[in-house]
Amino acid sequence: MKQIIVFILFFLCYSGYTQVIISEFQSSNNSTICDEWGDYDDWIELYNPNDHSVNIEGMVLKNNAHIWAIPIGNTSTLLSPGSYFLIWADHEESEGLFHANFRLSTSESLIICESDSNTVIDSLRIPSLSEDVSYGICPDGEWRIFNDPSPMEDNNCESTINQTIRTNDFLVYPKITRDKIFVKIPNSVKDRIDIKLISIFGNTLIEKSFNSDELTVSLETYNSGMYILLLSSKNTIWKEKIIRTK
Repeated sequence: MKQIIVFILFFLCYSGYTQVIISEFQSSNNSTICDEWGDYDDWIELYNPNDHSVNIEGMVLKNNAHIWAIPIGNTSTLLSPGSYFLIWADHEESEGLFHANFRLSTSESLIICESDSNTVIDSLRIPSLSEDVSYGICPDGEWRIFNDPSPMEDNNCESTINQTIRTNDFLVYPKITRDKIFVKIPNSVKDRIDIKLISIFGNTLIEKSFNSDELTVSLETYNSGMYILLLSSKNTIWKEKIIRTK
């Protein structure tokens, strides 16, 4: 139990309290969208999934070798609910406020943190992408490669290439939902599963155990925003970030 509590506290710190997500990016932009200088550069799209506005000024973007802070004092960094924000990853800070000091490179990490540069809000690893495709998250919570990138718009999940990335051996879907999530446990797990749904403030909202290989979790009574789903068996702990939309 102590191990689980320490893990929860670590993950709460890891997730941060001001929640935005990386929703899409493009690491080889040849003709999709150009910046204010007419350059077709790498870009990163952030999204505010909450039912309240979030100010992203001062938040930090990092890759393996660079750290860049979103400038302070510009009103455009106040993201209304359901809105997007585009950052140019072009290593050309002189071209404008929202031009980061790095480009996107295959196999590197892409991380967004609070202003302390340590509290991680969201992170991922950059896959190998062809020219003019993008990589983004779909309503089922899976990251996919898009034939038809959609910067500053809802991700076009109908244009996805048949490729997904799974980081766990159990299935939680959809990770972005209005009402329910479904949990499917692999056959290799024979132990009882303990499940907790935790708010970003550390409150346990759901706590139960089950022995079946499937479970439905209702979010209908909770506010929109981000939650942490924690599952544990005798020897293993799994985690997922869940976003409830309006």
